[in-house]
Amino acid sequence: MPTHGRTAPPSRPSTTRPSLSAPPPSEAEGAGFHKLTSRVFATNVRSRALLKRLGFREVGVHEKHAPLDGVWHDVVVVEKLLLANVR
Repeated sequence: MPTHGRTAPPSRPSTTRPSLSAPPPSEAEGAGFHKLTSRVFATNVRSRALLKRLGFREVGVHEKHAPLDGVWHDVVVVEKLLLANVR
């Protein structure tokens, strides 16, 4: 006879931190980049707050831009100017 069980979702850290997959802004400046850009799901308020603390500003919204679990979601476009390379 089959039994049904439920597994708890994987635990997540209670704090968010910058991704280690992207170079820090100082390295990007050193490489000559003048701007960093990214997109984040509009509903991801923790990531949006983190990006703001890191000096990014929200510049727009792409509506129904990215699918997740079969549903299209809006994404917020963010940017950070690297002033050392802006002339």
